[in-house]
Order: sequence, then C-alpha cells, then structure tokens
Amino acid sequence: MNSKTLVSDLRTQRVLPIFRQNSAEVKQILNQLRPLNIRVIELTTSIPTWQDLVEDLSNDYIVGVGTIKSESQIQQAKEAGAQFLVSFGFFDALIEEVDIPVIPGAMTANELLTIQRAGVRCAKIYPASVLGKKYISDLKVLMPEMELMVTGGIPSSKDEIDSWIASGAFCVGVGSSVTSLLQAASRRH
Repeated sequence: MNSKTLVSDLRTQRVLPIFRQNSAEVKQILNQLRPLNIRVIELTTSIPTWQDLVEDLSNDYIVGVGTIKSESQIQQAKEAGAQFLVSFGFFDALIEEVDIPVIPGAMTANELLTIQRAGVRCAKIYPASVLGKKYISDLKVLMPEMELMVTGGIPSSKDEIDSWIASGAFCVGVGSSVTSLLQAASRRH
C-alpha cells in the first residue's frame, strides 16, 4: 500500500474507525459494522496485545496502528503487519518512514508545514473539534495539496461528517464515537 492508495480508500470510506477497546470488543463492533463496508481501520497502541490484533485482522481489513509515539512502536507495528501508521503528533522517525504510509498529527500551520517539508502529504489534525471547521478550511487555503484527516471529539453523524468533509477534510477519524456508527449500520439492515 502507498499513501495515494490509502488516501483514496479513506476518501471513499469517509470515516476511519479508531479502536481503543479490547480485542473482543473490537471484533464485536467490526462484525456489527459490516453493513457499512468498512475496509480501513485504526487500532491504537493502547489496546492490550494490539500487535496480535493487527495480525489477526490484517486478512480482512486494511489495518493501521495509531497513537504511535516511538521508534520501537513503529517497528512493532510493521512487524505485526500494519499497513499504515498514525500519530497525534510527529517526530523524525515517523515522518521519515518510507516502508509504509504515515499520517502524522498536527495542530498548527507551522507543524503542518514541517510535515509537508519532510515530504509527507497527509496529516491528522488533532484535536479538530477544538479547532473547528473554519480552521480546516483556512489550512486548506494555505496548503491545498495537503490531505487532512480530522479527529478528536467529532460526532459520527452523517451531517457532522459531511460538514467536516465540506470544510476540506478528506476523512473523519472517529474514536470515542465509533459506537455511534453502529446506529448507521443498524439502519442499513
């Protein structure tokens, strides 16, 4: 997988479910989300035995590992079979990673510029709910070539997702509101 393919898949999916639950809960939620045809997911390093879960789900999903904070976590994620990496911030080893796509985090225009100057064209804006949709549209004016995924306190209703995408985000990451996606899945039955 390369960055362009990942961005394309996430743009089509519109939502990136971010899981912090234990393995059994993640599998249960994913099973309930099947009607939504979710292909790309993020598992965070806060999940106990996240490496095993990455290996277990990699045959059925495009699995990314999030909340990456160190070089050792980058290596562990790659060894487990992660297909992309996500962080709420950025550091040299992350933005210099060339084996798999990365989505480093940024909050300010300066951080986003640093990420862009390192050759990375996709970033996670966190916490987006605090910064607001106007902030995202303003960033896109400055750096229209950057692909921005928004996360952090964003409700997972269709209207909310639509409005963030209209502001310039290519995808909305939902963590604590991931269970709200179940309501949408149940309406598709």
